This record gives sequence, C-alpha cells and structure tokens, in this order.
Amino acid sequence: MENTQNVSSNTTTIIKEEPVSIWKKLKYALGAVLAILLIILVFQNWKEININLLIRDIIVPFPLVILAVLLTGYIWGNITGLAKVRKKNKDIRNLQKRVIEQNDALRNNV
Repeated sequence: MENTQNVSSNTTTIIKEEPVSIWKKLKYALGAVLAILLIILVFQNWKEININLLIRDIIVPFPLVILAVLLTGYIWGNITGLAKVRKKNKDIRNLQKRVIEQNDALRNNV
C-alpha cells in the first residue's frame, strides 16, 4: 500500500506503509485482553479499605491503593534507573578522557 501526501503544490511524497507483523497483532490482542481482564478485576474488587496514617484514618477504594503502589514503584524504578545511567555515562566520559590522554602521551613519545 502506498499513501501519497502533498507537501507543497509542486511536490508529492510517497510513504510506504509496512505491513503489521503477526507478532505486533498478537501483542495488541494480548494487551487488549489484559486490559479487559484488569477492568473486570477492578470492578469486582471495588471494596473500600481503611488505611491508618500517622494522624488519621482514611477510607479508600482498594483498586486506588493498588494503583498508588504501582505508580510509586514505577516512579521509584525510573529514578533509580536514571541515577544508574548517569553514573555509567560519567564513567564512560572519564574513560574517554583517559583514552585521549593516553593517545596524546603515545603520540608525544613517538
């Protein structure tokens, strides 16, 4: 399949669309099934629970507690992952500087 799209009045760009692979179709179907199961699970377990905080007690629906815990874990995982990436990037920069310094030292000795 080819779609044409007018970029200006004189030129036309041809965009070739790649067919969707069976794995992508399977991934979309599996995602849709899991989303439906998650919605069913949430509505079947919509019970309110009592949470004891330091100052007072609050009553919240159980799925909201699960969502808050999942979001907290996701955010914490991204923050710690970002710190690891930054440390690795710093190590890479330091090693690159050492390689440049050693190359310069070799050139000066030759």
